[in-house]
Amino acid sequence: MKYIRFFLYLFFLNSIVCLCFFYRDTFSESFSNFSSLDITRIIIIIIILTSYFGLIKDLFSRFGEISNRVKILLFLVSLFVSVFAVGLLLSVYF
Repeated sequence: MKYIRFFLYLFFLNSIVCLCFFYRDTFSESFSNFSSLDITRIIIIIIILTSYFGLIKDLFSRFGEISNRVKILLFLVSLFVSVFAVGLLLSVYF
């Protein structure tokens, strides 16, 4: 059960980061054309990524009974599955 919980936490966090990188492509082309909306998006993305790395570090320390090798394997699998799931959902949405 602890492996499933760890995987689901990672899947949720990785899905949020995948969505963050998808919406990163909607910025203006040049720096001189940045609007206040672009700056707001950059600040939100920075907040999301900062909290992501903090939560990943906390998650790895919280599940101490799982070996580091299994944690890294579950991280890579959840990253692949979350990219696939977000891509599938975005292809249906758009």
